[in-house]
Amino acid sequence: DDGVRYTYLHLDKPSLMVAAGDHVTRGQVIGMVSNEFGDTATTIHLHFEIRMAVDTGSGIENTNVPPYLALVDSYQRLLEGEDS
Repeated sequence: DDGVRYTYLHLDKPSLMVAAGDHVTRGQVIGMVSNEFGDTATTIHLHFEIRMAVDTGSGIENTNVPPYLALVDSYQRLLEGEDS
């Protein structure tokens, strides 16, 4: 709803428990990591992307946001026992 999009790539399709556009909660299992990469296998790993709707002056564009600080903030809240 706030224009932020989180994308997880290289998940095992048969294990997916959510669909595009679903809202998820912290700790919810969404699927299993795999080596899927279209028709070509890759190493087992997870890509995590954050995109944010940004007004560029030429209109709203979905812009990549470095995930590091969001992950650090999330981990800090987890350590402090915060629910959200």
